[in-house]
Amino acid sequence: MENELDVMVHDYLNYRKYKQTLYVFQEEAGLNRDSNHKVKDSRKNEKIQQFLETFKDGMNLDFFEMWSELPALTEEASIKLEFLLNVYFAILPINDLVPCPKEDIRTSMNRFKQFLDTKGSSLCKNDSFLCFYALPYIPEESLKKHPSFQNIFTREWAQDIETRLVDFLENALDSDSGSKFPQLIYLYQVI
Repeated sequence: MENELDVMVHDYLNYRKYKQTLYVFQEEAGLNRDSNHKVKDSRKNEKIQQFLETFKDGMNLDFFEMWSELPALTEEASIKLEFLLNVYFAILPINDLVPCPKEDIRTSMNRFKQFLDTKGSSLCKNDSFLCFYALPYIPEESLKKHPSFQNIFTREWAQDIETRLVDFLENALDSDSGSKFPQLIYLYQVI
């Protein structure tokens, strides 16, 4: 824990461009590049594990709360992934392949409709996403059998989404570690 605090102080001093203070701090704290990177890698792996736990356990509210804290989610790839993640959580209550506590299908579909009306609206012109706009309006009993949606109920589709998520997080959290806004300032603002 002390090492993590040292890394936060290091990031803050670097952010404020206190070069002499940073140099002295690195010497006194015994920080070098390797220990700094190990702590950041450890933090990144822990964050990815938290995402995966909420993903696999079907905890969509917790998942998207963490998702909203990721840095700069404006690239098209992140928007497409967020869309697919919303599809994943929308069908989770009737997807037998993913063992987790289930919420009501109407609740998950209403949440998906909200997403479509807000953030998801940007992809309505993309042919590969267009069919998903009908998802909330298809009766539950025929959803799994519908030709447009059979593939999203396969284990392979769920695994593909999980793989995309991990790959995305690896990159997003790497860019976060070089963030211009140190975690120490964020923690100060929260308190």
